[in-house]
Amino acid sequence: MNNRPGGKTLDLLVDCLTREDGLMAGLYSVCEEQMAALRDNDVGAIEEAVKRVNSLIADMTAAEEERQRIQAALDTELGLSPGSRLADVLPYASGEIREKLDILLKGMRSKADLLREVNKINAIMTRRALTLNRIMLNAINQGEGLTYGVDGGVGQGSFKKLLVNKTV
Repeated sequence: MNNRPGGKTLDLLVDCLTREDGLMAGLYSVCEEQMAALRDNDVGAIEEAVKRVNSLIADMTAAEEERQRIQAALDTELGLSPGSRLADVLPYASGEIREKLDILLKGMRSKADLLREVNKINAIMTRRALTLNRIMLNAINQGEGLTYGVDGGVGQGSFKKLLVNKTV
């Protein structure tokens, strides 16, 4: 048990950051799965990955809100200015807690860097897939030319199925 000023709150902070670290690891794993699904053009896997990403982001948001509440309580307990950083809190932590916080901080920074990279790659792959889909849709559903109308007649139109020339 931690009897230093802010000790119990520091323990809560370690627990919260440990949860956030685990969520970040899970998010990275799902983002890698999303990248593989984008590469394979697997719509079902993409949809599943997006659902899991959204769920993890909601969990991460809740954990971050909890961390901010704990951090605000620590600021008050330790007499720090509101909005202090974790680095400002470290000197008040005991050796073991300080070590845990330092390890968590470094690990979370590393995971954040990895998440930024995988998100950049996924964004590029998503843009390429959307561009390819747009090109294919434009080729299939051209806005110009003869098309079948809703009444079965042939005419000019942009939202009708193309007339297929079978005279070749």
